[in-house]
Amino acid sequence: MVTNQLENKRRSGAVLSTLAETSRHDNAAAAHRSRRLSASRKPKAEQTSTQRKSRSASRTSNSLLVEYTKMEQRRSRPRPSIFRRPTHLYKPARPWACRVCGYILGTFHLAFGVGLLILDLATNWITETVFAITAGICFVVTGIASLIATKRLDKGTITILLLFSIVSLILSLIIVIESSTSINYLCHKGSCAEHEATVRACLLILCLMEMVNAVLSCFISVRSLLDCADADLIKPISPVRVFLIGQKKPSLKNIISSEQAHALITASHK
Repeated sequence: MVTNQLENKRRSGAVLSTLAETSRHDNAAAAHRSRRLSASRKPKAEQTSTQRKSRSASRTSNSLLVEYTKMEQRRSRPRPSIFRRPTHLYKPARPWACRVCGYILGTFHLAFGVGLLILDLATNWITETVFAITAGICFVVTGIASLIATKRLDKGTITILLLFSIVSLILSLIIVIESSTSINYLCHKGSCAEHEATVRACLLILCLMEMVNAVLSCFISVRSLLDCADADLIKPISPVRVFLIGQKKPSLKNIISSEQAHALITASHK
């Protein structure tokens, strides 16, 4: 009986040891399999990331290629050989063709304004003229506006020049009337050779010349606003020519050819 019990214990111990060894082998095999699976998954993830990067790079390169081809097509597109458009199609602020008019009128306005200011400051205690300082400042501002109009020809600049020219004309007319009445009064009294009459005569001559200059500025401004003398089509030589001669705008076919006009119209519609 004792021997049988010992043999049974030995058999059960051997069975337990075999079971432990098999469980160890199974655990080792499972760990080995998991390592293999993880090792096999890493290159796949790396492959997918590299594929994504290559796809994004190809997309960016394709977009850059498309933009480059579009830019080359724009460069290679023929442009119409026309340097300016007709004014009825395109009316920006453009340079004035009669710059000589603006320079001459502006210079005279400035000269008469400065001369009137100096004369009135020196002889105001004799003549006691009311509007001389205001008229001189207005003449100077009109000259500055005329010089600005030589660089820009748009409705705003020409309108400002027209308004100041009208104000200068009115002030000059007031001083002319005042000076002429004063001279007539002094001469009627028999004192034409006095110093006051001489100063009044200088004021009268200066304001008469400014009146002529202001009238020329008004006419040129009105003709520019009404599009009677177009800056791109007619080039007047002097202010007197613009004032005296009425010029009609030539037809468009006499300025540019039909092919150039067609190319210009198609370019403006694009």
